[in-house]
Amino acid sequence: MADIAVITGTSSGLGVKFLEAVVNRYPQMDEYWILARRKGRLDKLAGKYKNKKVVAIEVDLSNESSYDGLIKRLENEKSKVKVLINNARYEKSGKFVDMRQEDI
Repeated sequence: MADIAVITGTSSGLGVKFLEAVVNRYPQMDEYWILARRKGRLDKLAGKYKNKKVVAIEVDLSNESSYDGLIKRLENEKSKVKVLINNARYEKSGKFVDMRQEDI
C-alpha cells in the first residue's frame, strides 16, 4: 500500500507552494498526487520533482462525478492518504469536527 499526499488546486499560487512544503516536510511519501483542472500546468510542476513520484491528475472538483473516479483510483492503486491539503476553490468555515461529512 502506497502512502500518498494529495494536494488539490495545485496548478498555481498556493497549491504550488503547498506541494513544495509537503515534499520538504514529508520526504518519505511514496507518491504526491497533485490535482487541478489544468493538466499542462500540473505536468510542468510534476517535472520539477525528478527525484519524487509526483502524479498529475486532471480533475474538476466542482463536478461531483469527479469524486467517483478519484475514489476508484485510490481503491485500485491501494493508496492510503496520509496528507491532504484541500486547496480547491471551496470554502467552509467553522470547526472541522462540527462539519457534516458532505462539507468535508
